[in-house]
Amino acid sequence: MGCPRLATLRRYYDYYEPLERMWVRYRGLTFHAGIGEPFSWSELHGMLELHVEGEVVELHGVADAYDIHTRTLYEFKSIRYLSREIIKRLPFPEHELQGQMYYTLLSPVLAIERISIVYFDMMKWHACEVEPRNVMDVIVDRLSTLHSCVKVRRLAPPSPSGLCTTTCGKCYTFVNGKMVTFRAICTRAGRGQHEANV
Repeated sequence: MGCPRLATLRRYYDYYEPLERMWVRYRGLTFHAGIGEPFSWSELHGMLELHVEGEVVELHGVADAYDIHTRTLYEFKSIRYLSREIIKRLPFPEHELQGQMYYTLLSPVLAIERISIVYFDMMKWHACEVEPRNVMDVIVDRLSTLHSCVKVRRLAPPSPSGLCTTTCGKCYTFVNGKMVTFRAICTRAGRGQHEANV
């Protein structure tokens, strides 16, 4: 439930990401597997059913880990380089919201007292506490927007964040025979130039 526009771009276009993005994702998966086993942590799957425009829409989410002793929900984030400058900006707003969305999905069945976003690179890690907050209003708003846009095959409005550079700037597709990034499509759509080509 990140950026609604990114969700619709991924739905409408075949795309690829460079190897560097796949490496970051693989490193994250390896870390999850390595940390989960010794601590007996496992991913937590949550599901929510909402009625949107007379239809039932399901939202599924997978939180990285939950510690039953401290009642802490954990989300792990692999980052290329955890510099002092980066640490000052943590947690990133989209990750804070992601943790709160998992809290909203899972708090009806789990006693969650804290949310911790743990950032790591190949050498070090940094944990950030996030306020446990119910964000059902954000979930309903984004799901409703996505649902109505997908029904008429339109791009959803953007939700600008760090994903604009890290994800949309590195997802490539072809439009009218030219290779472009999702970020370029999003920028043109913002000026009203691309909606018809979706």
